[in-house]
Amino acid sequence: MLLAGCVDSKPQVLSSWEEGAVKAAIIDFVVGATTEGGPHFVPVADRIAVFDHDGTLWAERPEYFQFLMIYEQVHAQAADHPEWQEQQPFKAVLEHDTEYLEGLDYAAARTLSAAVSGGMTTADYMTLSHDFATRSLHPEFNTRYADLRYLPMLELLQYLERHSFRVFIVSGGDMGFIRGFAELLYGVPRDRVIGSSRSNMFVDDSPLILRGKKYASMNVGANKVLNIDLHIGRPPVFAVGNSDGDLEMLAYTAAHDGFVLLLSHDDDEREYGYTNGAEIALQKARAEGWTIASMRDDFDPIFVQIN
Repeated sequence: MLLAGCVDSKPQVLSSWEEGAVKAAIIDFVVGATTEGGPHFVPVADRIAVFDHDGTLWAERPEYFQFLMIYEQVHAQAADHPEWQEQQPFKAVLEHDTEYLEGLDYAAARTLSAAVSGGMTTADYMTLSHDFATRSLHPEFNTRYADLRYLPMLELLQYLERHSFRVFIVSGGDMGFIRGFAELLYGVPRDRVIGSSRSNMFVDDSPLILRGKKYASMNVGANKVLNIDLHIGRPPVFAVGNSDGDLEMLAYTAAHDGFVLLLSHDDDEREYGYTNGAEIALQKARAEGWTIASMRDDFDPIFVQIN
């Protein structure tokens, strides 16, 4: 399956990756896994690859893009909710109080999300997220969120699919949010998206599925492993992440002789430079000999745009 906006017309493998140890390690693993009779051969049925989403497949600063869509919806729906003008955290969103929003915890974010999307049909929510990703502009790059996908990662997705890997997105983000654009932006079918899930409701006489106001499962940490087992039923042999929230998924893959790739955000000129939220993962990767990809040294270029 070719990825939207990423037609592989160049004969060179992983052409947007700089030549070096990281690119070589990826190719060596895939060649070994797909060479029948070799010591590292992996049967097609077991070729499972899992990718985190935010900060791994597209940017995640200055805030998770899902949060920015929620803020956009608070503004869009504010006329119907005058009480929000004096009620936190809605007040901070409407007043663009960046200091308050920088300290926003997940409980407050869930309050906002429930208010603007609880009771919406799952189909309508996916349409909303699709429109947001392809229409709304990032506040700092002034380009569509869809344009902030990482070209090297898109090429890696495609490279794995060409070698009969089944690729899944395994994210702490809302599953419905990512499903709204996964096929367009990544070429990953929506049924291969595993994320945080809502306590949705089925309406018998519609029949419709409505988004619940509470989360049934937060897909972070150990829950990523549990949900991989629940939804896939096989351990991954290839895993990519960028934060401590991916640590258990990466360790689970390594425990099954899989390839682990940790993306380091160390390019503050072309993207963002930060290690907060990834300190433990970076330490573990160095200790265990996992492959660490430097955005500064291994990505050229970083971003891709939809044609």
